[in-house]
Amino acid sequence: MNIYYFSGTGNSLYTARLLAGSVPGARAVPILSVESGETRLSGPSGIVFPVYMFRLPRLVEAFLEGLRGPGSLFAVAVCGGEVGGVFSDIRRLTRRAGITLDSAFKVTLPSNYLPFGEAPAGAVLEDLYESADQTISRIAETLTAGERFSEPQTDLYRRMVYPGLLYAMGYRFMKNLDRQFAVDGRCTGCGMCAEVCPVGNITLSAGRPVWHHGCEQCFGCVNLCPEEAIQAGARTEGLRRYRNPRVSVREIIDQKRGAAGTQGSSLPSAT
Repeated sequence: MNIYYFSGTGNSLYTARLLAGSVPGARAVPILSVESGETRLSGPSGIVFPVYMFRLPRLVEAFLEGLRGPGSLFAVAVCGGEVGGVFSDIRRLTRRAGITLDSAFKVTLPSNYLPFGEAPAGAVLEDLYESADQTISRIAETLTAGERFSEPQTDLYRRMVYPGLLYAMGYRFMKNLDRQFAVDGRCTGCGMCAEVCPVGNITLSAGRPVWHHGCEQCFGCVNLCPEEAIQAGARTEGLRRYRNPRVSVREIIDQKRGAAGTQGSSLPSAT
């Protein structure tokens, strides 16, 4: 079983890796390592992804559009709170290819979206990780047993009216939202931002990053800059950056080479 995943700052990579280590015969496969075009499913498969603005990341959406069946999927939405309408979107994108969404799960982990505030720390953060581990363990047990589960989506009002309408506008212009990013004097020109960008949207010019308006809004560049020199608007200065501490920056970068997270890590049984 292939468990395809995309991760901006480590949460979805960590989730996919734990699932791969706990479900017999499963392996985690970075979506960024899959050649563009059609991907034919061979047996049951899974997809693990972060939720952006109540929706799928654009590169995940493109991957789903290229899937071909017949086959079945389970989906794991990794988010800071609500899943929006992502499971309906997956069904819409895959139905014509003869692919069914058998199960839909949610894992709650810290958000990396600094404009909405910094990630928690201390005991609150540790409680989140412990709860997520238990949730991932239950997902693994459900999949191993061949059972199905359907996580409720965000209610219709929030998906469609508030903040759904606001998110829909933001999602429409997502590629250009990198205009909010700016670099300050702490930048050393190390190029980490360009390395972590999943879609090659960042280059260096005179030792400073330049964004080319093809952004995924994964916030990898902002959160993983070793000098915290990249700001997303006027209110992120001094805010605590986020990376899943159980995933290295190198593993996030190596998604593009297919080297990250392919070896599973086992989980304790859920209690």
